[in-house]
Amino acid sequence: NRRWWRRAWVRQCAYWTPALALISGLLWRLGANYQINELVFVGLGILSLLFLCLIGLAPALLLTGLSHSLEKLRDHCAGAPPSSPERRRFLRHSLAAVPALSTAGIAQGIFASAAPARIPQIPLAFPGLPQALQGLKIFHLSDIHIGPYIRPHDLEELLGRAAALRPDLVLVTGDLCDDVPVYADTLRLIEALQPPLGVFACLGNHEHFRGLRQIKEHLAHSAIHLLVNQGLPVPLAGSALYLGGAADPRTLRS
Repeated sequence: NRRWWRRAWVRQCAYWTPALALISGLLWRLGANYQINELVFVGLGILSLLFLCLIGLAPALLLTGLSHSLEKLRDHCAGAPPSSPERRRFLRHSLAAVPALSTAGIAQGIFASAAPARIPQIPLAFPGLPQALQGLKIFHLSDIHIGPYIRPHDLEELLGRAAALRPDLVLVTGDLCDDVPVYADTLRLIEALQPPLGVFACLGNHEHFRGLRQIKEHLAHSAIHLLVNQGLPVPLAGSALYLGGAADPRTLRS
């Protein structure tokens, strides 16, 4: 966008953004490989900010170029009067609202994520379900992301409400804890539910991002059964429920 490129701050951002992204990515990988959680937070945090800025900037750039092209086309049409300065000023202000609205949407999402977690109860009906499985309660826990914004005491409060529902089976489907040093404490909180049929888990993408080796060690020393592209039957009063756990599909391609 030639009109934007004339501005010095735009050029500086374009020069430094790739370098900053590379440094952030290196910090993230070093933190994950050597279990340094602070490096992971810094690296991923900067990358996330860069990504959000680009999301807000891209529509503004595209719309600015489009409006400029339309103005030129209109001015070259036979008998069309030139665009007024007021109209151009209005277009510039309107386009500036695009990244502002993107930022407002992000802020609303952050605010909503701070609300207490809900436990929706979803009844499932299956034709021909064996009598032993009628009324089975499964507590599904996923994407808690314990870290700088969600702390272990938040999960403890949530699990206290879940225990009152008396689930028969607990399933943990990844992205449990972004703060690897408290992963073992997080697993102990979930173990305390002690459902009759046990607790089973599979891996999400954040387990791979944060340091898979140490997380697997924590799971191996817990009462939670990890299923990585595996399956097993859970016997129940003469019947059985088959569980299969798949790893995050994006990691399987690497």
